[in-house]
Amino acid sequence: MSFIPDNIPYLTKFQEYQKSLPPNFFRAKIFDTLNIICGIVLILYSFVWGITAGTEIYGYFAVFIIICLSGYIVYIHHFEKLYRYAICGRYFHTVNHYTRDFFARLNKNIHENKISANIEDDFDKIIQINLDTISEFFTLLCRTKCNVCLKEITQDKTITTIARDKYSESERLKYGNGSFIHKLEDNTDFEIAFYGKDSRWNNCFLCNDLEQLWLKGEYKNSRFLEAEMEPKEKNGKVIDWPLPYKSCMVFPVRYYKKNHPHCCIAFLCIDSGRKNVFKFRYQDTIGSAFADVFYTLITQSDTLFKIMKQRNNSLEMGNSD
Repeated sequence: MSFIPDNIPYLTKFQEYQKSLPPNFFRAKIFDTLNIICGIVLILYSFVWGITAGTEIYGYFAVFIIICLSGYIVYIHHFEKLYRYAICGRYFHTVNHYTRDFFARLNKNIHENKISANIEDDFDKIIQINLDTISEFFTLLCRTKCNVCLKEITQDKTITTIARDKYSESERLKYGNGSFIHKLEDNTDFEIAFYGKDSRWNNCFLCNDLEQLWLKGEYKNSRFLEAEMEPKEKNGKVIDWPLPYKSCMVFPVRYYKKNHPHCCIAFLCIDSGRKNVFKFRYQDTIGSAFADVFYTLITQSDTLFKIMKQRNNSLEMGNSD
């Protein structure tokens, strides 16, 4: 019997993200609209209807209202931005909370010789929960849909997808046939995150405009080879972009050792279909923190799975005797 709950109270539907927004967020939207209306009225008043003697006061009043609304809007948006970063701790706690509970109950079952037959399903469920939580957090933080996936790198340096967040899982099924082999050297983002060889990024890959990076000849992706469809350039712009995302962050899941700097076991990928989504000054640290959780989850689970298999083999040998 699985010990991972099916109903996760922290997770919400994409349409319910607005419930996590600060209370003044939608008030700012109203004042945005009022500010635009006042600006239009002032333009019409000045250039269309004309200013006549004795009506200047209305123009001064409209200017005063626009200045006040603009100042309030700037204040609200600044407050809302700080709020979105402030809730990072809540989501980081969620990821660590379920990871901790998974290991605590798994260890308890091992010590009590209660080997769960659904342990691999439990592991997959924890991965899914964490990816959903991270996707929800970055969607709220960036104010646009962000997709998250975890990819494994094998010893022969091929890349395979372990899991995706549930919102993008069905959407990404139409990209690729599942049998194509994705190599590390065919992907700029994974190569940079794996080797950390580009000083522009701090041991990860961060780009807010993949199309522009491709135009510079600095971006390659094995999806181009899989789809047999390279992007095209026309008048300095990219057309027929085959990828479902244009902004991307890739974080290596690894424990950095001085003598073994490339001991990367997976990649945490966060992307969006829009450009200029991510703020790298802070979000690279947040992404790296989430990636560290997956390193602990994957490596420690692998160790515990081996212990469980040894216990099972010992029990089977004891029963056969």
